[in-house]
Amino acid sequence: MKMHNVKLHILVLMLFMSFSCSFEEQEVPGPPSPTDEFVDAIIHISSPSSPSPSTYALTDPDGEKMIKEVDVLVFKESGSDEYYDYRTRTTATNPQQTDFKISVKKSKNNEKYRFAVVANASGAVSNANFTTYATKKQVYALIISDLSGSDRWDATETSPGIPDKPIPMWGETGTLVEVTDNLQLQPVHMLRALSRIDVAVRPSAQSKFRLTDVYVYNGNRKGRVIPDKANLQGDNVTGASIPVDNNLKVKGPIAYTSLSETEYKREIYLYEADAVKENEGLQATCLVIGGYYASGVSGKSYYRVDFLDKKNSNLSFKPILRNHCYTINIADVLDEGYTTPEEAFNKRGIKMTVDIESWVMGESPYNATPYNFAINRNSFENIGAGSFNGSFVLITEEPGGWTSAASAGVTLTPSSGTTTAATGQAVNFKVADTAQEPLFIDITSGPITKRIKITR
Repeated sequence: MKMHNVKLHILVLMLFMSFSCSFEEQEVPGPPSPTDEFVDAIIHISSPSSPSPSTYALTDPDGEKMIKEVDVLVFKESGSDEYYDYRTRTTATNPQQTDFKISVKKSKNNEKYRFAVVANASGAVSNANFTTYATKKQVYALIISDLSGSDRWDATETSPGIPDKPIPMWGETGTLVEVTDNLQLQPVHMLRALSRIDVAVRPSAQSKFRLTDVYVYNGNRKGRVIPDKANLQGDNVTGASIPVDNNLKVKGPIAYTSLSETEYKREIYLYEADAVKENEGLQATCLVIGGYYASGVSGKSYYRVDFLDKKNSNLSFKPILRNHCYTINIADVLDEGYTTPEEAFNKRGIKMTVDIESWVMGESPYNATPYNFAINRNSFENIGAGSFNGSFVLITEEPGGWTSAASAGVTLTPSSGTTTAATGQAVNFKVADTAQEPLFIDITSGPITKRIKITR
C-alpha cells in the first residue's frame, strides 16, 4: 500500500473516532421509538389574577388569566444543552382550570426532561416549524404570535371573563426531571406575552378634561410568545424580546373609543416594544389621548403621551414589556391640546401632567404582611409640567393603624389613620413646585414601613 493511502486511512479513522466520541458526549433526542412508553402526568399551571390598582377600584379581570388550550414542549437534557424532543397537547374543560393531565414519555435510562408550557398559542407553535435536534433557544425564538390580519389585539369577551382570543402565555418547569409513573410535575408560573395599557383621568383633572378617544401609534403587529432568557431575572421581565422581522410596526393610528369620560381599561393590549433613541421619537410606541378640554372650549384636543424614563434629570424612551400593566394617570391638563391626533403625534408637546403607573400583571400590588398591611403603589413617575398631585390606597389591619413621614415639600391628606376597611383608604398627596428630589413617602404600620418613591 502506498504511503499516502495509509495516511488517508488513518485520517478517516481518526475523524470517525472523533465524531463517534463527540456524538456520544452530546447525544440528542430523535423521533419517538416504538418502544417508548408513555405515562400520564399532572401539571399545575399558575396564571394568577391581574389586579388593576388605582384609586377608584381593585378589579380582577378573569379573562386575562384564562387558559383555553395548552401545548407542552418537552426538551431532553444532553450535555450542557436541552433539545426539543416532542410536543403534547390538551385543552381546558372550564375557564378556571389550572390542573391539566398530559401524556409524557417515560425515562428509559434516567433521562431528564424540561417541560415548557405554551397556552393559547397552538397556531403559533404549529407555524414555528421546528424539529427534533433543535435547541430550546432555537425553538423559543421561532414561536411568534401575530394579530391575525387585524390592526389590534381582539379583547372581545363572549361573556364576562371569557375572551374570544385569550392572551398567549408561557412558562416552564424550574428543574429537569426524570419521568416516572404517577409523575406530578412542578407548578408552572405563566408570563403573558402582551402588555396592557389603561388610561385614567384622576379626580384632580376631571373638571378640566373629558376623555373620548385613545390612539396607539407604532404598535408591533407581532410578538414572541416566549421571552429571551437574557431578558428574564426569575419571573421578572427586564427587557423586550422582539421577533426578527423588518416589518413589525403598525404606524397607525389605531383608534379606541371610550364610553367613559374618566377611564379606559382592559381594551388595549400590545406586544412588547423596544425603547427607541431620543432622535427616533416618531418610531416610538406611544399614545395620543383625545378629549374635551375645559367646559367652555369647543372641539376636541389631542395630547401625545410617551413611555419615558428619567435618569440623571434626563428623559429617555423606555421599552414596553410583556406581562405588565401600564396605567396612564392624567393628573392635570394645562391647556388646550392639538387639533388632530396626527398633529399631536408629530409635535410631541404634552401640555398635561401624567403619571405612568406600572405593575406586573398577575402580581397583586397588595403585598400582604402580618395584619395585612399593603399599599397599591410603590412609585410615581410624573411626566409633564406643573404641580403634581397624586393618590394611593392603603389597607391595614394593624390595631395601631398607620402613620406617615414625607420628604420636604410633600404633604399628605390624611397623614395618619386607624385600621382600614377591607376596601382600603385613599390617601392624597401634593408635591410643591419647590420640592427637591429625591422625594419619598414612608408609610408605617406596626413594625413594617413601606416606601413610595416620587420622580418629577
